[in-house]
Amino acid sequence: MRNKPWYSVLLIVGLVFLLASSVIGCSQSETQTETWTTYHSPTYGYTIDYPQNFDLDTSDAPDTVFIDPPGGTDCLLCGMVIHGYEDFTSIDDRKNAILLSLPDAWPDCEVISSHALDGKYEWVIEFTFTLPSGKGRGKAYTGETSDYQFSFVFVGLEEDWSKCEEIAETFIP
Repeated sequence: MRNKPWYSVLLIVGLVFLLASSVIGCSQSETQTETWTTYHSPTYGYTIDYPQNFDLDTSDAPDTVFIDPPGGTDCLLCGMVIHGYEDFTSIDDRKNAILLSLPDAWPDCEVISSHALDGKYEWVIEFTFTLPSGKGRGKAYTGETSDYQFSFVFVGLEEDWSKCEEIAETFIP
């Protein structure tokens, strides 16, 4: 029998490492938000809106979707990860997997907030770290529906990251 919890922990750790390696050495990007478009997951049924000039990467779908800023910059990265119910037994398991993976991605990572929420996201972890080009900041939201569990993780330069916050607000499970 396959050990599903370890598979999901590896998926979260991999997402954190991918986000970490992608923001190293980035520079600020221009952000345009006049026109937004919607991504609908045909597998899980969720929708999420994002600026039309951002890049949508569904190559790892249905489990992972990345939404990145335009112009080839990796300063701001947003990733939605979906987990089946057999992957984790609780929000605490998912939260702990994220918390354990952060120092591996960024040795100077500092968790500045980790608390429960009411609504579609049930837990949020906010953290900071240092990049060669400035102070990095990130958030990891987690939640669940009756069909699946989800995490929305984003990182970027501290002055850049609010765009992913806007994207996270549009998520409809």
